[in-house]
Amino acid sequence: MSAARFDLETGCEARFDDYLVRLLAIAEGDPGKENKAKFSDFLLWANEEGLLSKRQARETYNRYFGVKYVSMIGEYSVCSEACPRQPALMREMKAELSDKEIGLLKVSGDRRSYQRAHQLYSEAELVLEATCMACGPTR
Repeated sequence: MSAARFDLETGCEARFDDYLVRLLAIAEGDPGKENKAKFSDFLLWANEEGLLSKRQARETYNRYFGVKYVSMIGEYSVCSEACPRQPALMREMKAELSDKEIGLLKVSGDRRSYQRAHQLYSEAELVLEATCMACGPTR
């Protein structure tokens, strides 16, 4: 991470996402719960350096290491906004579940949290489908 920090400070800031993906891949080789703190520190540093906003840093961390879905965060009506884009929303959540598999399972070795995230995905899919059916033709 120190090498990534150096590179990102000295001209490679536009490649932040590439560095993050590479760091996650490296961490997969030595999974452990302490990796969550290391990535939290890295993202806090990125915010302090102006590479990410506070919101971006928080969402990135939660996307990989939180059980709740940043894809579902929104201040909208389910019937008028979520249901019309239900297939896209479920694709976004599926992609986020894949990121949670990397962060929670492969990088952190936190099987319980990953299983909870997977369960929340399944529940959200079921509830969203039922809710959108109940919304009727407003979709």
